[in-house]
Amino acid sequence: MFLSIRGTTGVEIVSGLHWYLKYWCGAHVSWDKTGGVQTTSIPKPGSLPLLKDEGVKIKRPVPWNYYQNVVTSS
Repeated sequence: MFLSIRGTTGVEIVSGLHWYLKYWCGAHVSWDKTGGVQTTSIPKPGSLPLLKDEGVKIKRPVPWNYYQNVVTSS
């Protein structure tokens, strides 16, 4: 068994990994102020949750994403 995540940019690939960890493994990764890294629920290698044989395709709901909210760095 192996996990294959594809995307056209590094950001898309890491977003796919985050989606898998969040929705299939029950893990949570965020800033320290909002909970921090909570990865104890991730199964050990060799026992990761299986996906469908045909895989899972996730499409972004919007064409553009922005790095920061306009008020983040103020």
